[in-house]
Amino acid sequence: MYQIVRNVMFAAAAFSLAACSASQSGLAPSGPAAVPAAKAPAQGHKGHRHYRGPRVVDPIGGGTKMLNVNLSDASLPNGSGIQAVNIGIDQIMVTDTQGNVTTVAQYSTPKVVNVMAYQDGAATPIGSGDVSQMTYASLTLVVDTASSGIVTANAATRALSFLNEGTNSSSGFGAQTKTAPYGAGAVAITFSYPFKTQGSSVNLDVDVNVMESLLPGRSPQLRPSLSVAQSGIEGGAQGTLVNSSGAPVTNAVVVAVASDGTIAATTFTDSNGEFLLHTLNAGQYTLTIYNQYVSAAGWIINATNPTSSAMMPGGTVHVVQGQSAQVGTIAD
Repeated sequence: MYQIVRNVMFAAAAFSLAACSASQSGLAPSGPAAVPAAKAPAQGHKGHRHYRGPRVVDPIGGGTKMLNVNLSDASLPNGSGIQAVNIGIDQIMVTDTQGNVTTVAQYSTPKVVNVMAYQDGAATPIGSGDVSQMTYASLTLVVDTASSGIVTANAATRALSFLNEGTNSSSGFGAQTKTAPYGAGAVAITFSYPFKTQGSSVNLDVDVNVMESLLPGRSPQLRPSLSVAQSGIEGGAQGTLVNSSGAPVTNAVVVAVASDGTIAATTFTDSNGEFLLHTLNAGQYTLTIYNQYVSAAGWIINATNPTSSAMMPGGTVHVVQGQSAQVGTIAD
């Protein structure tokens, strides 16, 4: 069992937990039959929160494309004691390179997703809509705080507070994700990710990466730290980490760094020493292994059975779309 130590120096963000005017379903995630239909943007409409966010524009010029957004999660370390992490999605928006904002989907009642039900490459749709054919600079998820929370191993439900601060990650992961208040009882989580709308439709896969984002405890906090990839050019990488005796190393953190220096994705090794990195666009990545690691939210994760406590290189891997590249066995 590895050691998880809560960093007591962090202060909880003071966001309101007021529920939106539509009826809420608490922390229980919605099933497929209970997913509300997406609404067109309706500022001030009865049943909608009065948003005080950026200006929303209609798609213009160059034709439109269907944008589909999916949500997933990387696994939590062994022994985390958490059954579910529920996120209440209010609205999905994209911002183009000129700063114009388009609403992709909006819900009168938050669409609650247990992201831990969609791990290691699995994903669930959270919204779709027509957007202009152009280049976009970022993706924003507006999250309802009242319907977001965790469920512990003993079935206790706990509300989440959202941290609006810089990343604490040992690798620098999470620097592309910014969180800010968005009206009453909501936060806007924005990930800087340039993409073009090409073809008949575009699919964006969003990894919440709870391992990086969550600071567990009796008053859990979430410092959202996302990864985003386009499913048409997306792949993954997998391998195994062992110590000098050949035994598996558990709960070591594996970091994938893109050729431009971007921290693309992180994950951990399971009880067999195996790891799977997903939400990676096709390309070349350098892997780094951390036997002692601090997450973006400040969660301290220590590996079990490492040969040393040092950070070490894990080699390079070439990711091909639609495939999970085989890294092989890495000796710690």
